[in-house]
Amino acid sequence: MLEAVSTMACETVERYGGLATTSIGSVQLSLFDPRPGEPDSAERAVLAATAVRDRLSAPADPLAASAPVAAGLAVHAAVTTGEAVICRWPVSGTVRPWVGGDVVDTCRTLLDRTPLGEVHVCDETRRLTARGHTYQRVSASPSAWREGTVGGGAENPRGWSADAMAIHDGEAENPGGWNADAIGTSDGECELHLMHGVWRRTRQRSIPHVITVLGEHLLGKTRLLREFRRGLATESTDVRVLSCDLPPDPGGADARSMAAGVFAAYCGITGQDTADAAFAKARATIMRVAESEEVAETMLSLLRPLIAAEPPLHGGPGLRAALSAWRSFLGRAALEQPLVLIWDDVHRADDLLLETVEHLIEGCHGVPLLNVVGAHTALLERRPDWAGGRSHAMTISLTQAAADPLEELLRSLLAPGGNADVV
Repeated sequence: MLEAVSTMACETVERYGGLATTSIGSVQLSLFDPRPGEPDSAERAVLAATAVRDRLSAPADPLAASAPVAAGLAVHAAVTTGEAVICRWPVSGTVRPWVGGDVVDTCRTLLDRTPLGEVHVCDETRRLTARGHTYQRVSASPSAWREGTVGGGAENPRGWSADAMAIHDGEAENPGGWNADAIGTSDGECELHLMHGVWRRTRQRSIPHVITVLGEHLLGKTRLLREFRRGLATESTDVRVLSCDLPPDPGGADARSMAAGVFAAYCGITGQDTADAAFAKARATIMRVAESEEVAETMLSLLRPLIAAEPPLHGGPGLRAALSAWRSFLGRAALEQPLVLIWDDVHRADDLLLETVEHLIEGCHGVPLLNVVGAHTALLERRPDWAGGRSHAMTISLTQAAADPLEELLRSLLAPGGNADVV
């Protein structure tokens, strides 16, 4: 298993223009040199680190950091930037550098303090990549930060965290765009082309669209959505991307909590905000996107049940009115900035959330809003007519193509014996 994971990590590093230099046990050291005509080396290093983490992680909760896809398999990474001592000598006909110095020592220390499933970076790396990444301060330390997440956190006296898989606001440029090889299916390139084509049509014509991705394999479906999200950064520098991965626990994927999470992410509301602070952020955001103060006040009143500081509201007309206002809010937000919503594992949703996600773009006219829904094929057992007969809707069914060695390894860990479905 270690060999397969190490090979995948090295291939990912090389894809982003880096070089895997040293491997000691389960620790892999990689070097990213500045290269003319390519994105900054710090940017490529952060993207490579998050790409490796994403391939080996699956979010356990939309408001939490990513978790290992299988028991006993976990990954964390640290990225530091600075001057290093590099010695190069030939090994088996190739030049294999030795890297040392303070920057390597700092990276080791930072890695020791990085929780599993996260990517932490030093202050200099954060400064160089701040244009494309959003960082939040980790409350345990005045100089530690976390990228675009709500909740989580661990001691990190000198680092920043790049955690891109919870609800977030998008990612930085990907030097190579999306990469079909990372999906694990030979048809991945075709699906990505289709999805990006629909997004360009959505953006250029300001016509809302919905894309449904159905697949029986957790890794193929989830990894396709992640590659699509990375590709958006290459095509669109000003798009707002919000991702929501439904939790596996029963009752956790309810309409109120999922909609509240998306709303909080858009408004910048965090778990550390007081009730007054959360309401103030929500009010400021709504006032910005609404066409008048009267409309804003009405919308704010309806959206109160979705503000994190408000008491939970589990059903009834009040919740339905809030969800209707939430859809209206997203349409207005897309007028301010092109908006892409990416949902994964929607087959876990309760009936009200399914209804809300399926009809999200209805009533939104003349706005660049794309709703991307990923689900297991079991969704069609609950909703046989999902998105059927609707205009501006596309469904992609992933075929059971031969998986790459890493996916076969992970599937064997997730489903011993190869007979159980990975849902």
